[in-house]
Amino acid sequence: MDQCHEQLIKIRRTKRTVVLYLAIWASMALVAIAAVVFLWSFLPLCFLLVVGAVFVGVRMSRMLTVEYETVFTNGTVDLDVIIGRSDRKRVISFDCRDIVRVEPFRGQQPVGRYGRALMCCNRDEQDAFVLIINQKTGDPACLTLALDKTMRQMMPAYMDKLVAREAFKEPS
Repeated sequence: MDQCHEQLIKIRRTKRTVVLYLAIWASMALVAIAAVVFLWSFLPLCFLLVVGAVFVGVRMSRMLTVEYETVFTNGTVDLDVIIGRSDRKRVISFDCRDIVRVEPFRGQQPVGRYGRALMCCNRDEQDAFVLIINQKTGDPACLTLALDKTMRQMMPAYMDKLVAREAFKEPS
């Protein structure tokens, strides 16, 4: 029987993203007001600049809404990023047997040489784990993910036995 599980991780807005969001909308308003004030005599150009500023502002502010979707299917994990609730892009796909190490996330990723280091969860997530994954292309990937209980129970069956024995243990 196929094992499949899907999980959605919503990234909360931080102070930095709120400031970026406000800066985008303030600059959009500034460009629109400047276009109306200085280019009123050239009405078509003024209209195009206002519409362009609003379009760019809306697109850029939607890019600050980020979610990660983790799909586990028969030992294969696919991680997609969803930007603005509409644009989806595959971040990484790997087999559980390629996982070399699993440890709880303690505020920062482990030091080492990694081809890719991805933070795919909120920093204060309780169920966050760091996965070190061997890649066929070279250096290993360091992936920080929030994994729910169902996924933590399903993954060890497909992992290397030595890694699975120590994986997802409660910190003592």
